[in-house]
Amino acid sequence: MRYFILTLLSILFFLFISSCKPIYNSVNNVNKSIDYTTKEDYLIKIKEKYDIDTSKVVFIDSTQKIDFLNYIINEKVVYIYGIVIDKEYKIENDYIQENNSCYSRVTNLIKNNPELTGEKLVPTKISNFNYVNSKNKLIKLEGNKILLFIFSTRLGRSIINDIKDITEEFKTNEAYNTYNYYLISID
Repeated sequence: MRYFILTLLSILFFLFISSCKPIYNSVNNVNKSIDYTTKEDYLIKIKEKYDIDTSKVVFIDSTQKIDFLNYIINEKVVYIYGIVIDKEYKIENDYIQENNSCYSRVTNLIKNNPELTGEKLVPTKISNFNYVNSKNKLIKLEGNKILLFIFSTRLGRSIINDIKDITEEFKTNEAYNTYNYYLISID
């Protein structure tokens, strides 16, 4: 009987461990995209589904999309690209680099050191890409300090809520006054 119970518990534990990811993915809509016909339609659906300020959503010029995706993969970006200074440099903070998908690490850096005094800067190529708005007009990323996110509906509700929480800080927290942010859509 004891052997049977231990075997049953082992099997249940194995099933639980192996099934958590699919359950998480299903509950959070991971790898599920929204259907849209135009970029304007996409922005309307993003606004309706996630209640995100879509005025900060930009798109990669279609001729550079593959190069951009390769770039963010090489940079090991999860969904927070990082903080870009003067469009040429990225903050390289060990605490953030350790887990660049942890939004509280980024928000704590901004809250505790809004001027980024003493932070290490490394060159970035993120500004070398062409960004367009929903009407396919070329736009420039504006601001001396820019927080950049990689955005996709496939990230799932949990990550999109993290992005939303951070962007809400721009409306309510004084430490963010000298920053700008953009959501770079890869959908």
